[in-house]
Amino acid sequence: MSTTRFPWRRGVLLLAAGVLLTMSAAACDDDGDDGDNDGEASAAEIQLVEDTIRRAVESDGSNADFFFEHVTDNIIETVLFSTRDECVANPDECIGAPTAVESISGTRIDGDTATSVVAIEFGTFEVGAVREAGVWKVDQFQPVSDDVPDGATLVDLDLQDFAFILDTAEIPGDGNFAFHVTNNGEQSHEVVVVAVPPGEDFESAVEAVATEQVPPRALKVFIRPGQVVDMSFDGSLEPGQYALVCFLPDTSDPEFTAHIDKGMFAEFTVE
Repeated sequence: MSTTRFPWRRGVLLLAAGVLLTMSAAACDDDGDDGDNDGEASAAEIQLVEDTIRRAVESDGSNADFFFEHVTDNIIETVLFSTRDECVANPDECIGAPTAVESISGTRIDGDTATSVVAIEFGTFEVGAVREAGVWKVDQFQPVSDDVPDGATLVDLDLQDFAFILDTAEIPGDGNFAFHVTNNGEQSHEVVVVAVPPGEDFESAVEAVATEQVPPRALKVFIRPGQVVDMSFDGSLEPGQYALVCFLPDTSDPEFTAHIDKGMFAEFTVE
């Protein structure tokens, strides 16, 4: 299956970049004295981190220098799938648009490292930040588990390079379930749930999501190798056809071929 999905991939990656930066901002809670910090971080230090990261989140190509000073190479390579030199050469594509933060919580600062949980439009993430030569930089992040609704069935979903493995017979007819996702692959993956409208085929429905004509039914991005995470829905899934896809690129492939084009898609039905 081959579809045009670069607009979608770019949109997800740029949003994710904003997430990372925003979450790093979370590495400094507003009051700095909430008991979550292992060290006694001063209010001024926390404010400095917040202001720095929030400015980075609002970056675009016009202030790219600031952006590149406040993310590590690890973020550029694992989130933007690029090298620093390539990103510097094309900052508009690499940085993208700002992302609004819905909430920041659970911030912990321990010496020159920090973690925080941040919710944004397309998910909730835990981010790790590091301080290098006095400068806070976003270094890593991963999605956190969703709350599983009472009474929901947990359906195991295994991520491999490059396939979704699940027993569709476990999906309940009432649509009240959540995926218990395990990444057993060697690369990061995402789970994009696409609703296939009646009378529409799988490929056209996926293409509509890939090109951002319609939103996915649910999304969990950048699930790290070895990570286990629960993924729930906003209410029970309605009866119908659905697809699971991963648009992330194969980082072992010089062409960065999307995982979906290597067979990472599956279908299931809610009766």
